[in-house]
Amino acid sequence: MSVDTLAAWKAATPDEKHELRDELVRKYTPLIKLVALRIVRKLPPQIELDDLINTGVLGLMDAIDKFDPGREIKFETYAEFRIRGAILDELRSLDWVPRSIRQRLNELEKTFEQLEAKHQRPATDEEVAGELGIGQEE
Repeated sequence: MSVDTLAAWKAATPDEKHELRDELVRKYTPLIKLVALRIVRKLPPQIELDDLINTGVLGLMDAIDKFDPGREIKFETYAEFRIRGAILDELRSLDWVPRSIRQRLNELEKTFEQLEAKHQRPATDEEVAGELGIGQEE
């Protein structure tokens, strides 16, 4: 937010704030799209970019409401953080697999890949279990 916009925001009536928020959302829509594009590249194809952008708009509106210019950070930096956070929170809410299991699965896949690259053949369950320090049943 520019200094003029911040001053206007602080002095605005609720109706004026609504208009200013709309103006800021239009101004920072390219930032929302940029953040959403970075995230969507790492997701399965069934996740729609438009859904991420819609969630990003909510994150931007939250950033507008909660921005504190006294902290001496650029609004763009703060807004990007809030937009990204809103999108990631929404994605987490859609994921039925708990984060701990997802992390464990990623660790397992990485170990398989490392062992296969090291031995130039498919890794066995025994090798992976030994590398991770767990039993085969686990």
